[in-house]
Amino acid sequence: MSGKDKERISPARFIQITSLDVVAGAVASALFATKLIGVNPGFAWWILLPMAVWTVYSLDHLIDGMQLKEKTSNLRHYYHYRYRKVFTILILLFASTGFTIALVYLDRRIFSFGILLGMLTAIYLMAVAFSDRFRRIFFQKEVFIALIYTAGIWGGPVVIGDPPPVPEILIILVFMITAFINTSLLAWFEARFDRMDDAPSIARRLGKNSLSRLLKILLAMNTLILLSMIFIFPGFIMAISVLFLMSALMALLLLFHPVFEKNRRYKAFIEGTFFLPALSLFMRT
Repeated sequence: MSGKDKERISPARFIQITSLDVVAGAVASALFATKLIGVNPGFAWWILLPMAVWTVYSLDHLIDGMQLKEKTSNLRHYYHYRYRKVFTILILLFASTGFTIALVYLDRRIFSFGILLGMLTAIYLMAVAFSDRFRRIFFQKEVFIALIYTAGIWGGPVVIGDPPPVPEILIILVFMITAFINTSLLAWFEARFDRMDDAPSIARRLGKNSLSRLLKILLAMNTLILLSMIFIFPGFIMAISVLFLMSALMALLLLFHPVFEKNRRYKAFIEGTFFLPALSLFMRT
């Protein structure tokens, strides 16, 4: 990556670099989760969720940027390294402010769940930051991201709601599989850049062909689960439709990848997958 490429960024690229698109997708997904379960976690949760998502993602990118420094081919990692002082201050500010808000205003059940989830996230980030051996062996980073993302979105609504019935459990399962496909698909597209940076990823570990086959199997699995649910649980048709659209978009990205590889268009579509749950605004409660 040339110096000029590193200097020039569009507003849309800035949003991607700073993970604001991920935050927007998390809020859309949270709207989907709360609407489906039929609970309101409270104003504090709606403030803390985007803060927590931004903090975790930014810290992860900052760690990668600090390890690769200027030699990285990843623009996001480069900017996190270049502006590491700014990101560090913002991360500390968000973390301390968020903890204070949670301590004072958040539902105790969600707070307890959040502490546990935060501890597990911190352990993982410290492990990949300080142990190069762990970083290379623990190639299932995409699995961890899918699990922590799903837990962060659905955990709060679930712990304050009634025990979820079977269709809601299946929807959460499909959502988690979708999150894994999403992160793995990004790794699949970015394999050559990860190779240049010698950065571990599931695509490098399994190989692009093997990962492609795995993703197709998981997309087929999602489709079968969702089609079965249409007949068994017709009352959840809107939620099923949202998840089907998310899977369909990623299937198009994988099947017609040459189209999306031009100018790295895939980035916007992969992150945009999690904007689709905003369609839950049309779900009947």
